Amino acid sequence: GGTAQAPAREASSPIVRAAAILHSAGYDLFAHAERPLTFKLSGRDLLRVPGRLYGYPYVDIWFCHGWSGGTFSLQSAGFGVPMPRDVVFPRRKVFFAGLPLWSFHFPRTSLSNYYGGQDWFNDCVGHATFHRQERKFSDKSEGARFNGKAPCRSMEAHFAFATSPDAGPPDGITDDIMMARL
Repeated sequence: GGTAQAPAREASSPIVRAAAILHSAGYDLFAHAERPLTFKLSGRDLLRVPGRLYGYPYVDIWFCHGWSGGTFSLQSAGFGVPMPRDVVFPRRKVFFAGLPLWSFHFPRTSLSNYYGGQDWFNDCVGHATFHRQERKFSDKSEGARFNGKAPCRSMEAHFAFATSPDAGPPDGITDDIMMARL
């Protein structure tokens, strides 16, 4: 038996153009499974996650369904998290490591809906895996270190995402710089 190959995509297809733009900006997009619900966006020059082709840190980019009308949902058309359309549209751009990414109109409200009203902004919630190593932690040897939830403020010195947001762009980022990247 031979190896099955995906059909070649036309150079003008949106997928090929998007991949080329990301690649030229120093980023790569990875599918973590054969039929993924998310893609991983990672800087090309970052240290690789052990056993993976992508680097850390990375951003999970979710599939969304219902763009043209009806129920809008995250991750799965049939079993995903429904999201009110006014939370999603009109979309807007946000910056991640200098790269403009499309986001929902009200990203914080969408996260509140996704997490079911949990106080995700003040309580940083982990899960049973390490993103950096893409592995589950050991209940036996590491369980005491991970209770799954911690006040975000307690992690501000270690993780930028745990800090309270400041109004406006970061220091040194002018309107000209932002407009050139949008």
